[in-house]
Amino acid sequence: MRIVFLRLEGVLQSWGERSKWDDRDSGEFPTRSGVIGLLGCCMGIPREDERLVEISDNLHVAFRADRAGSLLFDFHTVQPKGKLMTANGKYRNGPIVSHRAYLQDASFLALLFGSDYLLDACVNALKCPVWTPYLGRKSCVPTKPLFEGESIEFGSPEEALREWPQPPKSSTSKKPRYDAQCRVWIESTDSAGRLTRQDRLTKVAPRAFTWGRYSEDAIEIERGGA
Repeated sequence: MRIVFLRLEGVLQSWGERSKWDDRDSGEFPTRSGVIGLLGCCMGIPREDERLVEISDNLHVAFRADRAGSLLFDFHTVQPKGKLMTANGKYRNGPIVSHRAYLQDASFLALLFGSDYLLDACVNALKCPVWTPYLGRKSCVPTKPLFEGESIEFGSPEEALREWPQPPKSSTSKKPRYDAQCRVWIESTDSAGRLTRQDRLTKVAPRAFTWGRYSEDAIEIERGGA
């Protein structure tokens, strides 16, 4: 099967699962909808464009945590000028109090598989993005190129997650750059996955999502040059 590999690595990244208004969480691995948004950004597709739903319906994902990272919680206030409109349409004075979570120093291998013509479009966009991509939030800048490669040699996402090598470590580093034991998550195309997340984009205006299922496991990665 044809699989496209992405490298999602940065000082900070954030993948909201239940984010709403001033409280912004982050899941422990990238969300499906977040990756679809990243691809749309690279392709130059506006947020309200229905093509994002087409991409979501015709591509599947899997993830490997090559470096799990750690959660960072940010508490801050924003002082608006004048009155601030609230979610119910009323106005209030005073600052906005916001709680936001980030994954710091994490690195994920993301797999895309599905429609060939969409995979072609993804590869072209990842190599030459129209808009600047980011890892969940605009403040989260990738520190490695997003496109890591593609292959038709693997028979399944499970095989690809086990066999695709980790990036080589720096020659000056004495510590392993990535984890030897990695957690993996594979999107289920049926009801077999035990882990559920509300991260399948179904509508863009207004934004709407449905539940997706994932299988979860831990695997050992051969060190080699990694």
